[in-house]
Amino acid sequence: MKLSSVFNKANYKTIYYLLKPYPKGVRNGGVDYKGIESLKDIVAYLNIDAFEKLVIVASGPSSRNIEFSDKALYFSTNDAMKLVKDHNFVYLVNESFYRLRYLKTFVGKENWKGTFFWFASTRDNLKASGTQLLLKYIKLKHRTKKEFLITNTEDCPLLPVHKEITEFLKAELDIKYYGVNSGYVMLVLVYCMAYISNKPVEIFGLDLGEKEEGYFDKKVEIGKSVKGDKAKEVVGTFLTKVYKREVPVINHSYFMQNVK
Repeated sequence: MKLSSVFNKANYKTIYYLLKPYPKGVRNGGVDYKGIESLKDIVAYLNIDAFEKLVIVASGPSSRNIEFSDKALYFSTNDAMKLVKDHNFVYLVNESFYRLRYLKTFVGKENWKGTFFWFASTRDNLKASGTQLLLKYIKLKHRTKKEFLITNTEDCPLLPVHKEITEFLKAELDIKYYGVNSGYVMLVLVYCMAYISNKPVEIFGLDLGEKEEGYFDKKVEIGKSVKGDKAKEVVGTFLTKVYKREVPVINHSYFMQNVK
């Protein structure tokens, strides 16, 4: 271990969450995916038809501009959950550390509709502590709402959903899926559900470093996975294509905003 890593705050947080017991509300028995065979089944489970629009809330500064509505279903990731926690929302967890933190701290209220763990498994990814704990959790524990584990591994119960999404992207948008960051992963997932349910999409906080540096709650320097050229290329290509499609996508973010 490098000496610098001994003083790394993130390492101590990881150890803390690994040792911390599951919160109240986590029950014995693995997650039940009976009746969930496609993205359409997930859309039905979330009761998306009851809402007028789907709203993506990433962690960028523009997410401060949201005007909340009871007629919207909000999708958030990472710390953006702080913004939507008092409204009808779905949580998405993509990064290993956030998976670990979610498993050991999240207590969902009635307005929480479910959680997605969507990520492409790689050799390095599977070694991550958050991934290992998640795979164990899915088999042995569950919360009151469904937690959808969607990966590209053959033993994943929802592998057909992962294939459905990636094949849709290739066939309809000519895009080979690459999960460049959590905000983009959420954008892709929500757009696919909006396409199935014929609901408009609104986007906040997917700023990729444009206009101002930082997040909705603090000004810090953000990493390349958020503001780098690769991230902007991948997200930009996706937005350019969906702006031309029949599902309305209204982007209030500072990156490629299409509304005044």
